[in-house]
Amino acid sequence: MNSLVPEGITTPVQTGSYLGPLLDRPGGRRLGGLAVAQDSPLAGLAQDLNRTVVAALGGRGAFVVHTEFAVIGEDELVVVEVAAVLRVRWCPSWRGCTPA
Repeated sequence: MNSLVPEGITTPVQTGSYLGPLLDRPGGRRLGGLAVAQDSPLAGLAQDLNRTVVAALGGRGAFVVHTEFAVIGEDELVVVEVAAVLRVRWCPSWRGCTPA
């Protein structure tokens, strides 16, 4: 799940799904992923989880956040990893942005 967070507001950009288990690579499974439709149930759950993660981290300023999660059962998501990109002053074109 990737989101822009300008001014503390989480704005979803993309929800993705891996094509197979990442730990199964030695078994010959494919690596890679695909984008999930933004109006799908999985994307909705991922967006809710991502908003919760951003709120827990403080969510101030402007930055990009990437949240990876595992799906347990049909609708339970568990955070696996979170990464955020350097906070910058928000500029819609992303040209000329400088560190905050």
